[in-house]
Amino acid sequence: MDIKEYTFEILDYINDLYKRGFSKFTDISFMNGVAGLATVNLSAGIKTNDNHYILFSIEIIEFILESINKEAYTLQNSVSYCSGFAGICEVLNEFSSRKIVDFAMDEDLASLDEFLFKNALILLDNNNPDYLHGAMGIVHYFSNKYKLGSHKIQHYIDALIAKYEDMAIMDEKGIRIANHFLGNPNNTFDFSLSHGLSGHMLIFLELYRKYKSAHVFKLIKEIEKYMIVYKKNPLSENNSFNTYFPVSIVEQETEKSIEDPMYSGYNSRLAWCYGELNYVLMYFKLGDIFKSNQYSDMAKEILKNTVPRNNPEQAKVDSPYFCHGSSGLIALNTYFFRKTKENTYKEIANYWFQYTVSNFPLKELSTSVKSNPFSLLDGEVGIVMGLLSLIESNKEREEPIWEKFFLL
Repeated sequence: MDIKEYTFEILDYINDLYKRGFSKFTDISFMNGVAGLATVNLSAGIKTNDNHYILFSIEIIEFILESINKEAYTLQNSVSYCSGFAGICEVLNEFSSRKIVDFAMDEDLASLDEFLFKNALILLDNNNPDYLHGAMGIVHYFSNKYKLGSHKIQHYIDALIAKYEDMAIMDEKGIRIANHFLGNPNNTFDFSLSHGLSGHMLIFLELYRKYKSAHVFKLIKEIEKYMIVYKKNPLSENNSFNTYFPVSIVEQETEKSIEDPMYSGYNSRLAWCYGELNYVLMYFKLGDIFKSNQYSDMAKEILKNTVPRNNPEQAKVDSPYFCHGSSGLIALNTYFFRKTKENTYKEIANYWFQYTVSNFPLKELSTSVKSNPFSLLDGEVGIVMGLLSLIESNKEREEPIWEKFFLL
């Protein structure tokens, strides 16, 4: 089936679902609610130059603003990037900065920014630096909103960076921070994009691109210093898995054998949320920000090693979802094709599209997706987001608007 036909049949189905019962959909969050639907419709409209989807995205944004004004909404988490106001404000800021909707972002959302800032400090005090569900998602929102002369936003960022430094462990090994949101003890450090250090790195790197803070620079260098210590050669004497990096590390006086799957953090999937592709994104971003071939070459080395693993068994893929399914791999490999200009990654993206079409026919998709259809992580809106990456347009040079939200 043609990818455009497949993609827009799914999107039209979801849009119709919203139209028929929008008053019931009170979750206005980014990754679980209708703010994500607005973002994907805007992306679809821009990608295909179809004003119908852009206008529909505006309708949803107007519904979100009305819901906020009337306090007629529900959220799983009031502050997080995934399920709360950090993500909602991110989307509103994007629509405002593109002048798609007419409202004064800085004035209208000033009280929400203050609310998010105060809660981010509390989250860091409680060792919750999570990108999706904690303080780093709020830092990411402030980073994307920051521009020269944004004194209030800069104050928020500086204070949150200082609090992050206070909570982090800093020694000769480098810098790392525990994430109690995951239930991890203080000696366990997550490396993932979704919940751990590589995600923090990607947020700090984008912040440093436009705000040359010495504190942010130190965090970037020292977190990478810590992570690189755990880089191992794939399928080697001390690593029985075909990976370079672990998804997490437990610091202890006597390390368990890395060959034991019960204790090895090196056994990972290919996905947006966890695994080797996180470190590819991180090292590409390091190379981009610091104009360093050494970092870019590291990204290419790790990426090349993932190529043979692009099959359901080795990639650990059994769903069409974005978070850890085939649509996420479509988006990531399309991104890697843009970065490397190597056709291998476009072919891999097409492989995962064929896998999606073959295993999740349109007639069965709505029943096979058991979760919230509006979810960007594990719902149909997220599937559309990934599929849109592969649709060709005359705006190929313009990065999809959702990529920066997902740390690409």
